[in-house]
Amino acid sequence: MDIRTYIHNIGNFTLLFLVFFAAFIAPIFPKDWSPTLYNLAYVGIFWAALATLGRKHVLTWIAIITASTLELLSSLIKSSFLDNISNAAGLLFFLTLVVVLINQIARTPTVTPKVILHAINGYLLLGLCFALLTAIVMYYWPNAYQLPASMDAKERIAGCVYYTFVTYTTLGYGDITPILPITRSLAVFSAVVGQLYLTVIVAMLVGKFVSAHHSLTNPQTSDH
Repeated sequence: MDIRTYIHNIGNFTLLFLVFFAAFIAPIFPKDWSPTLYNLAYVGIFWAALATLGRKHVLTWIAIITASTLELLSSLIKSSFLDNISNAAGLLFFLTLVVVLINQIARTPTVTPKVILHAINGYLLLGLCFALLTAIVMYYWPNAYQLPASMDAKERIAGCVYYTFVTYTTLGYGDITPILPITRSLAVFSAVVGQLYLTVIVAMLVGKFVSAHHSLTNPQTSDH
C-alpha cells in the first residue's frame, strides 16, 4: 500500500467517525456543549473530505477554508445571521461531497470496503444536509415546527439532527412536527430522498457484485 492510498483510507475512516459523531454522539453531551461540538465536528468533516475529493483544485481549498472559517466564527461570535450563513456553506459543501461519493461508487467496478465506506458516509452526510436545511428553515420561519416545550435554543442543533434522521429514515416519532406547508413538503422530500438513496446505492452495489461474480465464474464470457 503506497502512502497516498494509506492517507486516503485514513481520511475516509476519519470522515466516517466525524459524521457518526455529529449524527449520533454529539447529542448525548450536555446541551451547553452542543453548538461547539457541532462546529468542531463540521470543521473536521470539511478537512477530512480532502481525502475523498480526489484532485485538490484551488476551488477545493477555498471552499474548505471558507466553510471552516465560517464555522469557527459562528462558534465564537453569537450571531443568528452568521450561524445561518455557516449552515448554508456547510450544506453546499456536504451536498458536493455526497455527489463526489456517489460518483466514486458508480465508477468503481467492484464492491470493495472503500465503496461500502463511501456509501455509508454518503447516507449520513445526506442526513446532515437535511439537518442543516432544517436549521436554515427555522431561521427564516421560527414557528415552522412545533417543538417540545423543554427544548431551548442551545438544543436546536441537536433537535434538527434528531428530527431530520427520524424523518429521513421514515421512522417519524412525531414529537417535532412540521406545521407550515414548506416544512411539510421538506419532510416528505427528506423521507423520499432517504429511501431513494438506499434503493439506488443498494442496486448499484448488487449490480457490481453480480458483475464481478459473473466475471470470475465465466472468464471467457467476460473477455468478449
